[in-house]
Amino acid sequence: MGQSAAPMQGKVSVVTGATSGIGAATALGLAQLGSDVVLIGRDHTRGERVLREVQRVAQDAAPRFS
Repeated sequence: MGQSAAPMQGKVSVVTGATSGIGAATALGLAQLGSDVVLIGRDHTRGERVLREVQRVAQDAAPRFS
């Protein structure tokens, strides 16, 4: 079997603590692999910042913040 360019395409990943640190890095990495990412965090302002960053680095991603 060949490797897909986007191995997580068609998958949905829920990342808690996604507003900073490891959670934000995880969300970015999963989006770059093709996953649709749901960001969970307490700080709405920081969540929106990470959401914009995910959209910037992975244009095909469909991230959401809750």
